Amino acid sequence: MTLTLYNTSSDNAALIKSLDTGTVLSVIRPTDGINIDTPVIDVQYNAKALTANYGKLTIKQNTTTIYEAYYFIKSREAYPAEKVSLSCEFDPLMTYASQILNCPANVIRTAAGTTYVKDDKYPIDPTRFILHTEPLKEGVFKQAFLTPEYVAVINTAES
Repeated sequence: MTLTLYNTSSDNAALIKSLDTGTVLSVIRPTDGINIDTPVIDVQYNAKALTANYGKLTIKQNTTTIYEAYYFIKSREAYPAEKVSLSCEFDPLMTYASQILNCPANVIRTAAGTTYVKDDKYPIDPTRFILHTEPLKEGVFKQAFLTPEYVAVINTAES
């Protein structure tokens, strides 16, 4: 089990993060079970472990990768010359970026939320929405549209 540590200045909501050169460290703990949503991972003491804000956890069986996921590093506790304990939080966007980019879907995009696409996680100002649909051109997604599927993209940034 290894943890590749990075620094990123990308927004947490970015699908693809811009990463610096990674530093691969062996995981000390856990060596058995792990909470994949919010793991606490101990790595060997290293300068990068003291500053990194992002990581990729890789678990291999022999030479085959059986698990690989990206994590935000939320906090750390250092034990000099021994280990650094990193509290992490799962990043589903970067972990599943290739699947998201390759999904066959129509995309609904709104500038500030919409009452047509209900999502209680985002505040919606009903006076500031525009519904705009755009048919996708052939070749945007790698697979043919077999059934109508939709992705709602909510962008609350001011124009």
